[in-house]
Amino acid sequence: MTTATATDRDPALLDVLTDALSDLGQRPSPFGADTVKTLWVDPHLSAQMLTYHLNPEAPQASRTLPVIEATVAWLAERLDLGPGRHLCDFGCGPGLYTQRFAAQSGATVTGLDFSPRSLAHARTQAEAAGLAITYHEADYLAFDAAERFDAITLIYGDLCPLSPEKRRRLYDVWRRHLKPGGRVAFDVFTRARFETLRPGTFAARRLMDGFWSPGDYLGLQETFLYDAESLCLERYTIVEADGRVWRVYNWLQHFTVETLTAELAAAGFVVEDLHGDLAGAPLTPESHDLGVIVRLAGDAP
Repeated sequence: MTTATATDRDPALLDVLTDALSDLGQRPSPFGADTVKTLWVDPHLSAQMLTYHLNPEAPQASRTLPVIEATVAWLAERLDLGPGRHLCDFGCGPGLYTQRFAAQSGATVTGLDFSPRSLAHARTQAEAAGLAITYHEADYLAFDAAERFDAITLIYGDLCPLSPEKRRRLYDVWRRHLKPGGRVAFDVFTRARFETLRPGTFAARRLMDGFWSPGDYLGLQETFLYDAESLCLERYTIVEADGRVWRVYNWLQHFTVETLTAELAAAGFVVEDLHGDLAGAPLTPESHDLGVIVRLAGDAP
């Protein structure tokens, strides 16, 4: 986007805004812009996201505490976690799951994330609890370590913002880092959830109560739906008082059992379990979440 230093009395600002907002209402090509890291590395936004993560009433960054507890308990049993087993939580954030996996199962736990702020919180919490959790600051699409894991987790729809090409890269990372007999547990959003979404545009001064900037700004939220692809885009355009205009693209791929199973098979994985979430809920046609357990093709069931 365009950056400017014009004030609201400078006619140059009008040119900036006219140029920057000329495509409002026009759908970009699927996954045509990528701002995934913006929320997690920008100083202001990463602080906002950490606040959301740690607020048990805020669903924007994490699930509620009872759901987290139920998820950890079910996955610890399903993945046979315990002393001598090694789990890696991809996209671990501030450690809401890693800390509980380590404390409750006794497994060796590693967390992986590219947000310095979230990892700083996770490390502080682990140290205070006396838990020897290893945290790596890295993009999991490029993760390459000597470690191999009995279990890998990717929780709260983290696969959904990734383009098909990025998903293939992630599957490659999983294959390289799984031990023989290892499992991956993750969840995605379903086509049933997609069917509840509606396109639209909304604008507000200081949209989301100052989430996007500490100063004054106008925020515009556009929701685009791509029916053939079961894909949703929430595009946020932020116009700051100094004339700076920038955007965040939040893509969310939705899946059916058939599309996801085929994609995983092409990547060398076999689906073992399908549930309505990662706490073992039954999967129904109305489920908005799909909890998945996979293993490498060729591994014994």
